[in-house]
Amino acid sequence: MLAGEDVRILDVTERDNPLPDIEDFWMFDRSTVVLMHYEDDSTQISRELYEGDPAPFIEWQHVAVAESVPFLEYAERVTE
Repeated sequence: MLAGEDVRILDVTERDNPLPDIEDFWMFDRSTVVLMHYEDDSTQISRELYEGDPAPFIEWQHVAVAESVPFLEYAERVTE
């Protein structure tokens, strides 16, 4: 794994999503949150620095990591 990269997939195609219906976000150093905004066609249109408490995002990150699989493991599954 390179410099902090941990690409994971949380596939909710055939299961309930364990996360609330939230916007996509990036989190840096567990303190800075950037909200990602998209068009209906998934084109990213803007980013917004979140000024509130990062605690909910930290909890959602824990859930996402616990419920997801590394990208390479996911890729192997879907190509079988």
